[in-house]
Amino acid sequence: MNRSTGCALLLLAVALALAAWPDAVGEEKPPARAATQDVSIATPRGVTLEGVLHLPAQPTGVIVVIGAGRGYHMGLPFLVRTAEHLQQVGVAALRFDWAYHTAKGQHSPDLAVELEDLEAALAFARGVEGVRHVVLAGKSLGSVAAVMRASAHADDLAGLMLLTWPIHPPGNAAEPFPAGQEFARSWQKPWLIACGDADPFSDLGALYALAANCAHPPRLVIAPGDHGFNGPRGREDEAGMQANVDLAARGIARWARVWAEAWAAAK
Repeated sequence: MNRSTGCALLLLAVALALAAWPDAVGEEKPPARAATQDVSIATPRGVTLEGVLHLPAQPTGVIVVIGAGRGYHMGLPFLVRTAEHLQQVGVAALRFDWAYHTAKGQHSPDLAVELEDLEAALAFARGVEGVRHVVLAGKSLGSVAAVMRASAHADDLAGLMLLTWPIHPPGNAAEPFPAGQEFARSWQKPWLIACGDADPFSDLGALYALAANCAHPPRLVIAPGDHGFNGPRGREDEAGMQANVDLAARGIARWARVWAEAWAAAK
């Protein structure tokens, strides 16, 4: 065999080897990217919920399911920024609108329909690839529904986020809601409460008193603003509200990331 024939055979062998094992040549796979997508969530009664799924580039196996407020739909700043900040720290998020939002109606008096919506959203979240831990969250009315669900069935929840949770009637901190007080004393899993420092449904003195009497104290995230993180009525400022929202969302995401790391280390 002459030299030229030998070289040709050697080159052919190398080419075949590279074709068979593409990873051996150091081909770099494109980096994973975060993704945000609109989703449809089926309910047992045949109604479809609208949602947005935020998938992180480097998932931790944790997803947060976020129910909207009574009139605060999933596209408003606080819920959007919270989901985005969670996504940035490796925590997936599913924010969704109640069926009555989409139908432009009213919530059910006892929230029974909303609890059914919530179960459908939780089932959807559990089906997301790689999810091992589900945290339930809600804004205002969504937080009330979250507490009701967690009170009835908590085994499949890793934690809870109550965002602008009403703990007393507006402006009446002297009469806290008994159900909320009882829940706070009994809840044993990681949880967080986030609100504005001028939220009429969550006087800071009443909130600190509630937290002090908990079996498992919550993380408190307090940002400037009212129930929607706006400034005082008559002095609303869009830029200021966005800054308040961002501050609250960052605190929420930091808490979620810490627990995601703890759950990962414990497996």
